[in-house]
Amino acid sequence: MKLGLTFLDKNVIRRKNNSGIILKKEYVSYLGSVNEFKKLIFQSATKAGYGKIKKVVVIGDGAHWIWNMCNEIFPDAECILDYYHMTENVYAYAKELHHNDEKKYTKWAETVIHYIETQQIKKAFKKISQSSLNINLKANIVNLEGYLKNNIDRINYLDYKNKGYYVGSGMIESANKVVVQKRLKQSGMRWGIDGAQYITTLRAKHESN
Repeated sequence: MKLGLTFLDKNVIRRKNNSGIILKKEYVSYLGSVNEFKKLIFQSATKAGYGKIKKVVVIGDGAHWIWNMCNEIFPDAECILDYYHMTENVYAYAKELHHNDEKKYTKWAETVIHYIETQQIKKAFKKISQSSLNINLKANIVNLEGYLKNNIDRINYLDYKNKGYYVGSGMIESANKVVVQKRLKQSGMRWGIDGAQYITTLRAKHESN
């Protein structure tokens, strides 16, 4: 299941703590290939004003298909690696590096994240590379150095915040629960592809008002 969300910043109410409420938005869901999903997300973006607006920003969790899709249909967009996925991967790597010693892995992770947040990327890479010889990564732990290098143009969080951009995909993460899981993952439910698609399309329309 692929899920996207489009909105304009003019339709966001900003709170004092810099969180926001989106007054007008559209969810797009598709159970299937990227080729079909990208048509739907492009259509949604166009309806929202893509082509007329000043700046386009795309936030993704680091999956290659998202960046490939973005490069194809939104070549003028600023792409941002979701801040929270980035921190999760740093902490997962740190735990593995320090054998779950909380005091050690917390300090190490916070230092690396601080370097990334303040755009001291060389210092972040130096700290990571110094540790790379002392770690045997499990299958579910990313190669942190490679992960950050692959997203080097998408982690300029200080610049993004100064421009007023969102850097986290919490809105779409919560949408996964509201649009998809709340309806499809109820006790005892089993779905075929067509039925699941019909229901999530309805859920997406409902949650988009």
